[in-house]
Amino acid sequence: MNSIGETGISQVSPAPVRPPGLRDLRLEVVRQLLADLDIITVAGQHFTMDKIINLLEREFAAAELALSELQKRGLRRALGDLGREQGRMLPDVEVFVVRARMIADTLSPT
Repeated sequence: MNSIGETGISQVSPAPVRPPGLRDLRLEVVRQLLADLDIITVAGQHFTMDKIINLLEREFAAAELALSELQKRGLRRALGDLGREQGRMLPDVEVFVVRARMIADTLSPT
């Protein structure tokens, strides 16, 4: 955006800072939830894992058109793995976190 000041010199105003997209924000929430997953109770882990899976499924559905068939198959399989891990009596948090981060990184627009 250019404007001419009183001195007749063109002044360039800085570009507006774009807020991060909704996908970025939701994926950041997923990353924050994953960071706290190992310090909560097993019941809390199940609850949080369910929320993480729901967020990732929504983001997958929103990004599906932009993904290749190979990416879609890999993400569907990874989401299934997350569901199975969450359904275990004592889920392996490390396995869940690694898989969920892979999904979040794949879906991240940057």
